[in-house]
Amino acid sequence: MSELARRAGLTPRAVAVEVARLDSAGLVRVEAVGSAHVVRPCTDHPAISPLRALLGAPTSRESAGADGLVRLSLASYGAPLLAGAADSPLPLVETLLRGLALARSDAAALVALPVVLARQARDVDFRELKEGARRQKLKAELGLLFDLTADVGGMPELRAHASGLADGRRRLRRSLPASLGTREWELAEGRSPPAALRWNFRMNTTEEAFRSAFEDGRALSRRELVELLRAADGELREIAEVTATGSTALALLVPTPRATGRLELAALAGSGLREALDIARRRFPGTAEPRVAAPSHPPGDWRVRLSTPGPLDLRHLRVFVPERHDLALMGLASGLTRDLEVAEDLHRTHPLRLGVLIARYFEVDETLLPSPRSFRLAFLALVERLFGPDAADRTARGLPAQAEGTA
Repeated sequence: MSELARRAGLTPRAVAVEVARLDSAGLVRVEAVGSAHVVRPCTDHPAISPLRALLGAPTSRESAGADGLVRLSLASYGAPLLAGAADSPLPLVETLLRGLALARSDAAALVALPVVLARQARDVDFRELKEGARRQKLKAELGLLFDLTADVGGMPELRAHASGLADGRRRLRRSLPASLGTREWELAEGRSPPAALRWNFRMNTTEEAFRSAFEDGRALSRRELVELLRAADGELREIAEVTATGSTALALLVPTPRATGRLELAALAGSGLREALDIARRRFPGTAEPRVAAPSHPPGDWRVRLSTPGPLDLRHLRVFVPERHDLALMGLASGLTRDLEVAEDLHRTHPLRLGVLIARYFEVDETLLPSPRSFRLAFLALVERLFGPDAADRTARGLPAQAEGTA
């Protein structure tokens, strides 16, 4: 129910009313799964096929395939996404337009778009791009993209292309991606970039996150990520132990195209790792320098829960990954929508348990957090995404209140 409300941009109450009507008509069935209510279509109902045809709604598989092609095309044009590059990417203008549409539901695509525009600006047909945005009702999103890329990409000349895209009648501030949960909306209040506010958007994505995307280099597919680790392994002469963190850990555990392809590792033991990684990286032109640093604010005894991500065929390099609940909480150091999205991807394939997440939350040393209030909000936003607003409200009542401060 909560996911339907988030995607539709409606309140949970409005969705509950409509679902009840569909249920009584026999078009959907509602099943209680723990504290959540899962809604599925009754595919054997005689009205389902005509309704799908009427709405032009693709099946979930078709939709996922279309989104996947957009991500692959974005990566082909320079987006730092783990999707890898497409063999036959969509045309550039179509990629930008479909990327803007995808950004309404995907923060990873949103963060990637300024990188693509900045790197491909010389080849963009701006007249065609603006006409396409008008036809597809993406004028505000495109104006935001021009303005944001001007700010974070150091390309002020792009602002001229935003002329004529603003709609003076639109006063209500919208969220991007659409329908942020209650806690994410609170986080977005202090994080939205100035360009977003100028275009009447609020987002739980900081300007710094957009800037750092330019430093992530070209995307590495999961296969290339493993090849890079193997190349580094070949340069080592003694055992070195590392923990994959962030996007690297997710890439080794979960088929998520929304993470970045940048190598993120925490060194545990051994020497020569940085040198080996630098040599290995030369085989993959355009990749960013690997991040080798301890994860930010991990839960308590996270090291004793490390595991291996499966056989990688390495001789000297020992690679570990955090336990899945620890990994989800490590992403809350920033608590941006993109990090919450990849935690959702983790939850879909490696289901997380609310009780374990709450226990691990209390293992984090809040005295070391830059903003305990932001961490608390990010944790509740994660619970809201994974288990629904009711579970988030119950969890909030069990957490100690934080002093008001800047998110």
